[in-house]
Amino acid sequence: MLEDILKLHSILSNLEINKTGKLVYGQESMVYFLQGEVGDWKNHLSTEMVKKLDQITKH
Repeated sequence: MLEDILKLHSILSNLEINKTGKLVYGQESMVYFLQGEVGDWKNHLSTEMVKKLDQITKH
């Protein structure tokens, strides 16, 4: 399992967006990544999405 995690980390580290903050075509990383502020999910998820995530994480 540790080997799998290390392999995934290696793959993700080599992605262009993770090295430069931009995709190969020049798109900014903000297209894919949020700021990560506490509670900011309320600005991005619908009520239905929140309910589904609650179901998944509570079981």
